[in-house]
Amino acid sequence: MTTSPQALSAKYEHPLTPFYQGFSCPDEKFDEPFFEAVATNFAREAVRLFLKNHAAELEREGRGLVSLLEDWLAGEPTFDTIWDPAFGGALSALAGKEAEPTGAAAGLALRLCAQGRAADCEVRLGRPSRLMWHQWLLPCADAVKVESDGRRARISLRDAGTLREVEFTRTEEGFWRSVGAQELPRVGTSRARITLLPKDAA
Repeated sequence: MTTSPQALSAKYEHPLTPFYQGFSCPDEKFDEPFFEAVATNFAREAVRLFLKNHAAELEREGRGLVSLLEDWLAGEPTFDTIWDPAFGGALSALAGKEAEPTGAAAGLALRLCAQGRAADCEVRLGRPSRLMWHQWLLPCADAVKVESDGRRARISLRDAGTLREVEFTRTEEGFWRSVGAQELPRVGTSRARITLLPKDAA
């Protein structure tokens, strides 16, 4: 007696199949909580490995970044926080690609602060960079200092010896207002927003 491929497939179906089918076919139901759990845990482990590999360099080139990221790891990361290019920068630095470690760490710090985390940290960047605060583009800098209490933030940026300051204030509705940063256009729905970068910052 032979067994049909369909019968074999049903017999040996992986228990997670209902959760991950949506990743491979747009006609399948997409399980958002499962996706968010996978993405959040992946980001947490990426940051953990990033710190393991680069903590010494971050301490040498600045202060406060390692403790900020360690405190974040000790909590419960949320999908809203990790779904951001800053975490891609950490992965890129781990892979030895375009992002360099101090710039990647600065991007992570700014992302965490833009989500409301308090911080007092600074770092010298490996090369001049334009970093982001939510949908705001900061001036080019080769060193960054961040002071934030979660509602108000001051960012000092040095570029070839010239110092500039950018201020952010969070409204009661949870939106940031800025003095000194460039707000970028955004498209999409309230749930899925895409920020459009200018060519020189892409």
